Amino acid sequence: MDASAVAAAWSAVLDLENVGEDDDFFFSLGGNSLLAAAVISTMAQQSGLPLELQDLYLAPTPLEFAGHLNHLENRMAQLAAQVPENADWDLPVFVTALAELGSAAADTFLPAESTLVYHGGVGAQPSPVPSRLSLLRSIRGRGTCSAEPGEGSEYLIRRDCSTFRVTAESTSKAVTVHVHEI
Repeated sequence: MDASAVAAAWSAVLDLENVGEDDDFFFSLGGNSLLAAAVISTMAQQSGLPLELQDLYLAPTPLEFAGHLNHLENRMAQLAAQVPENADWDLPVFVTALAELGSAAADTFLPAESTLVYHGGVGAQPSPVPSRLSLLRSIRGRGTCSAEPGEGSEYLIRRDCSTFRVTAESTSKAVTVHVHEI
């Protein structure tokens, strides 16, 4: 999707006649959080990509947002190509998507029947997860995040002052992803 198509979509949602490629959603166009949610929903439907509100904050002009959409589409295709043939999912691809692209993108790399289990600090009991996306958002955070292999088949996600160990159990019918805050 190019910048002019993004500007046209924003024009329709914001009920404005002419949105330019360099107009800032919040400063030039008077956008707010409710309108941002509407724009993200519209853009996700039109592009078919998993978008989040923070995407608009990070790329607030149609030109920047179009670049973000193109990057997201290309990187998701690269990651999808890394999932082994005949596999429903791949833990390293999921963790990389979470660290690089965000919670909504990572969620697309989990099978629908998968379960996430959160283990708080050392010795904490597993706790129920209200939703997959809410847990993924809390792990991912808002700042810089990185993923790296851990010991054996585990992966580490690091952000700010927090580190999470991610492991998975797979059966022929289900996947359970364990997230341990360490």
